[in-house]
Amino acid sequence: MRSLVVLFIAVVMSLTADAQLRVMTFNVQHAYGTDGKRSVLRDTQWIAAQTPDVVVMNEVYQTDLPTYTADLLKTTGVPWNLVYFADYSGKNEGNVIATPLPITSSDTHQYPTTYVGTTNMTMSAIEATAFSGRT
Repeated sequence: MRSLVVLFIAVVMSLTADAQLRVMTFNVQHAYGTDGKRSVLRDTQWIAAQTPDVVVMNEVYQTDLPTYTADLLKTTGVPWNLVYFADYSGKNEGNVIATPLPITSSDTHQYPTTYVGTTNMTMSAIEATAFSGRT
């Protein structure tokens, strides 16, 4: 099964000439270690090392969300806000926008499922608006 993911992020910031927003995308299903295993803690440690303001994650198991939230807090020392949307109803896998910034609004969009041959080409989108008063 293949999915096409479209993610939208809007961040409202009071910007100065040297202010930067660090956005990272990460497909967690491609994050197997040399041990051949996936580890949420290893994922969050790698995310934290990149010091992003916003992380867009794909193919996240819904059951892993509490662990991502706890491990991001443990690894970075600050609470993170997550918005999740399953690829389609009943699937335990979806998309996440994670940020330590306050999320002021979010929305999810499920597009009609289409098939190419026998392959499900599910498409979904998630959007979030976050605010940072930093300059």
